[in-house]
Amino acid sequence: MTDPGADEFVAPVRRRWIFGVAAILLVYTVVIVATWRDYGTTWDEKVQAQYGELVLEYFKSGGQDKRCNSFLDLKYYGPLFEVGCAALYSGAPSAKIDLRHFCIAICALITVLAAALYARAFGGTAAIFAALALVLLPRFYGHGFSNSKDIPFACLFACSMLAVSHAVRARYPLWRHVAACGAAIGLTLAIRVGGVIMFGIIGPVVMYVIAAKRRISDMAVPEPGPAESPTSAAVLRWVTLAITTLFLVWLLAIIVWPWAHQSPLLNPLRAIKMAASFHQPYQVLFEGVLVSSDQLPWYYLIKYIGITTPLILLPLALLGVACSVRSQCRDWTSSEAVAATQLQLWLAVPLLLFIFKRPNVYDGLRHFLFVLPALAIFVGLGVEWLLSLNNSARVRGIAGVICALCCLTTVLPMSRLHPYQSSYFNKLAGSETWRRYDTDYWVSSYKEAMEWVNRVPAEQTVVLVGGNDNAVYCAESYADDHVRVIPVNEVGIREKLPSPIANERVFYIGHIRYNFADNFPGSPVVHTVGRGTEVYTRIRSSQP
Repeated sequence: MTDPGADEFVAPVRRRWIFGVAAILLVYTVVIVATWRDYGTTWDEKVQAQYGELVLEYFKSGGQDKRCNSFLDLKYYGPLFEVGCAALYSGAPSAKIDLRHFCIAICALITVLAAALYARAFGGTAAIFAALALVLLPRFYGHGFSNSKDIPFACLFACSMLAVSHAVRARYPLWRHVAACGAAIGLTLAIRVGGVIMFGIIGPVVMYVIAAKRRISDMAVPEPGPAESPTSAAVLRWVTLAITTLFLVWLLAIIVWPWAHQSPLLNPLRAIKMAASFHQPYQVLFEGVLVSSDQLPWYYLIKYIGITTPLILLPLALLGVACSVRSQCRDWTSSEAVAATQLQLWLAVPLLLFIFKRPNVYDGLRHFLFVLPALAIFVGLGVEWLLSLNNSARVRGIAGVICALCCLTTVLPMSRLHPYQSSYFNKLAGSETWRRYDTDYWVSSYKEAMEWVNRVPAEQTVVLVGGNDNAVYCAESYADDHVRVIPVNEVGIREKLPSPIANERVFYIGHIRYNFADNFPGSPVVHTVGRGTEVYTRIRSSQP
């Protein structure tokens, strides 16, 4: 007979993971509130914000203002996040950039929570360390303040994986699972229709679960009474709920998408086709060589994950992968094995897709940030297994603290890079990585450069800014009233900066990407924006 007081003791112990995850989220929230204004506007932010504003005008006009459907090629992208931000700052346009960055940070925070809840399937320790690892992944952390394209997508992708995990591990699928999965997946596609990649994860997982349930049914001892076919009934129920889920997914994907309103079936399919074969290639600096983004080597993505993940987390993640295989071998029909299979596919399917299809990819691993929560969950799984090797609660507690302290060593290099954590590389990439890889590819360092120029005493200041209109926007957004910004769209300019007039000062701001920093070589470099040996932007002056 079970001791009636046992549950009263065990339950609080099992709930400790809640306090651990809550503490991590609380600290992360405090850091967000303290630093969200430090991050500069990014290369694509101007057009992304304008797209959201145009979509908002579409709804305000009752669908009459369709300019959003002819604005660049953004009609192919769901506007859910952008239109939400546009509605938020419509009453305070001067706070546009800061409010957008705050909303992105909230999405990152929700992603951490979703990763922890998913990892709970493997144990409370796994949940705590999954949350900690994701916060300490510099690429995720840095993008989590300024990337309105990929962080909201990663957030809803993680929420979708969590909802699907609960559904497939349930004894019987319920209508609440339909609501959760349909809402999460539909909203994911409302941000980026390329999220259909998740069906390459969900499909195999569902087949795995059906096979596991059939195996359990075959092994069950039949009860007396008339013969029944519970497995067939379960399959029929799965099919019914799946069809309903797909309908909800499609509805939510198009409900805030003006271009999809014109053809609710065909236009989303056209967007999927475009996402699968994006036509515009860019030059990517990889291993010290400029490579076209549609001709990258097969190992590009794998290497990027390897050289941008802190070294302390890499072995723990690999251990977590091994532990997930172990759980499958131990009992492939168990709930834990199902969660492990889905987690493996979450990481493997995008990597295999890149290796075999070789899509057009650039900006490091920006397009694949949604796999980083899976990597963090593997870290949690690896730590969970390590701590399970000893039965002593005291030893496990001490080992857990040691693991946490080891992970927290990542905080120091991240703080040194602030606010350029998205340019992080580990020691495997060597020093001066800006010479071999794209670092501040979204020129967020123009904020710091312009703030330096603003502090230079002058009645009038002229600043030539290298880059296209989007890059120039990254600088002019922070220019004081006495500063006049002039775009410079060319590279290879060899002459000196023009001489100043009267009390005027003349500067040139150039980012390292595409060699804009090398313009006007005859004029001295008076300031460099970078961290340590890394260089992001150079400022030249007409005067020493």
